[in-house]
Amino acid sequence: MDARVPRTTNWDAVDLSPPKVFDDIELIEWGSTESFRRQRAEWLRDVRRQGGMKLGPMREIITAVADYMSPKNDAAWPSRERLAADLGWSLSSVKRALTLAIAWGWLTRSRRPNSSNEYRMSYSHEVRSLVVRWHADRIADFEARAATKKEAGASSARLRSEPSESPDVSHPTAQVRAVHGVRPEPLTCPVSSFIDPEDRSETERLGEAEQDMASGFEQKKASRDEVISILGRGDVEAGEQVAATLGPARLGYLVSLVDQEGMVGAHRAILEARNSVAPHH
Repeated sequence: MDARVPRTTNWDAVDLSPPKVFDDIELIEWGSTESFRRQRAEWLRDVRRQGGMKLGPMREIITAVADYMSPKNDAAWPSRERLAADLGWSLSSVKRALTLAIAWGWLTRSRRPNSSNEYRMSYSHEVRSLVVRWHADRIADFEARAATKKEAGASSARLRSEPSESPDVSHPTAQVRAVHGVRPEPLTCPVSSFIDPEDRSETERLGEAEQDMASGFEQKKASRDEVISILGRGDVEAGEQVAATLGPARLGYLVSLVDQEGMVGAHRAILEARNSVAPHH
């Protein structure tokens, strides 16, 4: 496709007109070259700050018309064909963009017979007030997000800069790795007092095994006594009678259940066992 041939349209023909007709439109005036430049810069700034990507064609056509304005003339009169050539748009796109700029009050058009229309800088007081408010809201939202991001970055930097505790290699216990940031307390006994487990006598190791077996027996016995007590409602003798009725296997199961889940976890099973033999007593 030849790039010099204008397309039929350059942007979607959606309705972006204001919700009403503004009756407070005022022309922008100036008295010198300096005031013209200042007024035009402020006018273009407010047009840009109206925001919205869909209004981009309107802002672009206003900027194109502003290029034809000068401090010597109070109006610009580029033809739609010239604007279409400047922007690479179709005539229909130029017409829609100009109509939108006039509807929002940013351009005032004067028709001239047998010649191009004249366009002057203007603004609606209501639209300009809305633009100021919209822009202020967007800036406030941006600054709030920036402050939150900055605070998060500062917190992360503080965490990274905090020195971590390193073990004291001057003490034998420094070789023990600290768990969850807790440094182990140094042992008070000298290094020479440590005995290699392999150097201990067979009698000592057997003695420890017997102690482990004894403690396990006491624990099992304690669990059995607790089960017997509950089976007999606090009466050990009555509990023994219920246990005898249950049989060794079921009693052993209740004892193992106490070991695994505690008395609270096994309480229901013990009560059910007692109730299952209640009719026989």
